[in-house]
Amino acid sequence: MPRDRRSKDKDAETFIEDGGSAPGEAEEAEEIKTFSTRFPKKLVDRIDKSIDDKIVNESRNQWLIKAAVEKLEREE
Repeated sequence: MPRDRRSKDKDAETFIEDGGSAPGEAEEAEEIKTFSTRFPKKLVDRIDKSIDDKIVNESRNQWLIKAAVEKLEREE
């Protein structure tokens, strides 16, 4: 990895101290639960078409999370 030219005056110790956090060390990180589910192919095809029709890319997982949030908000 190329070294950042802006850090020429920093020694190695200072450079390390200025670094970010390691993956998984984010403060107040939300726990993620993983599970499998089954959907009828016709429904998945409709979801995928909806995703493909968008200008901004969105994964199927993101689409499903948004759909679940919208449903829960309507029910509250």
